[in-house]
Amino acid sequence: MKFLLKKLWWLILIVIIVVIIVFASMSGQPKIEYSTAIVAKGTLEQTVDATGSVEAAVDIDLHFQTGGQLVENKVRVGDLVKRGDILAILNGSKNGFQKSQAAASLKQAEANLQKIIAGASPEDINVSQKTVDQAYIEFQNAERNLLIVQQKTASDLTASYESLVKAQADLDEARQSLGDTTNNQEQAVINYTNIALAKTAIALANSEVALGKAKEIKEDANSGYFGLADPQALNDESLSYTLAKNLVNQALNAAATTTIDSPAETILTTINAAVNAVSATHSEMSNLYQVLVNTYPSSNLTSSDISAYKTAVATQLSTVAADLSTLETARQNLLDARLDRVSNLNSYDASVVTSEQAVAIAEANYNSAAATRDSSLLAAENQVNSAKASWELTKAQLEFKTAPARSYDVKAYQAQMENLAAAYNLAAENYEDTMLKAPIDGLISKINFDPGENISATETAVSLINDNGYKITVDISETDITKIHVDNQVDITLDAYGEDVLFTGSVSEIEPAETVIQDVIYYRVTILFDKFDQDIKPGMTANVTIRTASKNNILFIPRRAIIDQDDKKIVRVLDGEKIHEVEVQTGLRADNGLIEIISGLEEGETIVTFIKEE
Repeated sequence: MKFLLKKLWWLILIVIIVVIIVFASMSGQPKIEYSTAIVAKGTLEQTVDATGSVEAAVDIDLHFQTGGQLVENKVRVGDLVKRGDILAILNGSKNGFQKSQAAASLKQAEANLQKIIAGASPEDINVSQKTVDQAYIEFQNAERNLLIVQQKTASDLTASYESLVKAQADLDEARQSLGDTTNNQEQAVINYTNIALAKTAIALANSEVALGKAKEIKEDANSGYFGLADPQALNDESLSYTLAKNLVNQALNAAATTTIDSPAETILTTINAAVNAVSATHSEMSNLYQVLVNTYPSSNLTSSDISAYKTAVATQLSTVAADLSTLETARQNLLDARLDRVSNLNSYDASVVTSEQAVAIAEANYNSAAATRDSSLLAAENQVNSAKASWELTKAQLEFKTAPARSYDVKAYQAQMENLAAAYNLAAENYEDTMLKAPIDGLISKINFDPGENISATETAVSLINDNGYKITVDISETDITKIHVDNQVDITLDAYGEDVLFTGSVSEIEPAETVIQDVIYYRVTILFDKFDQDIKPGMTANVTIRTASKNNILFIPRRAIIDQDDKKIVRVLDGEKIHEVEVQTGLRADNGLIEIISGLEEGETIVTFIKEE
């Protein structure tokens, strides 16, 4: 009984501990708060806002939308033109061909539509089947060609990149070698300079000792007997002693103020002075020895005395000769080190320049390979798309011919015809780009090119004067300029009249050259008012809203709800108390922080824009 009671108490104690732990863990969990939004459907609009000032549109520079060879100037300087008049024409044979081709395809689609309504003959169906087969072969060939282009351009780009990496590595190595050589050569010059200065000090000190010994011998009480056998030698010795003494003193003075930090020319001058001084000392000791050789022994100056003097002079002569040789060697080593430094640094400098040139060439080759890849891939992809479109068109035509003329079949061919009409409109627009038209009424003031000359989209082809209109020039940042196109509609308000008075206009020109304002890149955009208004005055502050894009009946959410993760765009969907992540495809980045959702979400879903834990 006691055992059971004891066991019961232990069980109760364990339960209490478990309850305490669970309660503590629950009370310690962080409280999570969500900021959410609802996936909505509606209209999104993308605009670009800017501020400028009204200017008189006195002289407007007109540019083609594309480059090419000028075929004809339709006007002359001084001509009055109306808005929409053709001013100049580029060679548009290719664009014209594409327009004609698109027109032919459109006519063919119209004929096919009529044919399917009327019904097709067996012969016609057979021909269509062969057309489908041929179109499919061309589509397959285009896909194979795209694969070949992808492999070749990737290989070329990889090779050029590897060449660039190697050239950069060679440049780094050349710069490192230049740095190492500079340090080594500078250290060598320093070392040889220290040695030369040390040898200079030793040689000058020994020369002082030698001259002191010479003076001691010359001041002997019996020096009057010196050199009697050769008076000329005695005279030479006297002159050489004075010269050596002066040169040694001068060299000592120079050496006293010369250090390793002195200018290179000062150091060399000091060493040269020391060499001259030691050389003069050597000459003096040689002359003194010659004097002793030409000295006769006497009762006052014995042979032993003369021999002792000769021995002392010979000893000093040997020391000075050794110092002179050592000093000249140290000087030559210093000169050689300086020459080596210049020669080696010039050599390594040249190597660095060569490596830099190699990097520049490799970088240019890489950029060229990248540009070639992009253009080749674009051409090959366009070929695939064109071939696929042709194949699908022929398939649709065949299906249309073999099927009864049902209403939705007719609608499908009508849709195809509309697509071809859009393609024709695009081709016609491209063809229109080869014609420069007057954006406003005005007077031709300048024609810059003659027929036959090539002109780019950045060059002014024609200048137009308009005395009755106004324009607004605004600077658009590089992040927004890609959104803007010529003829974009513009809403305009003027500070002078407030936001309730709205004017309209359109983009007439986008300058291709950048403008740098406080280290930020902008592009200048010109806006023309749609109509002349006497209430508008030059200098008025204008606020413009350029309408760059608009989509209707689309899904959208706040941009802050999107998370970039592993090259994917993720949105967190709140389902009750649970959150799950969904990958989405996005489209138009609109105003007010909104973005189009192409796929991944449905209207009405709740998404998380922010999570806060407390």
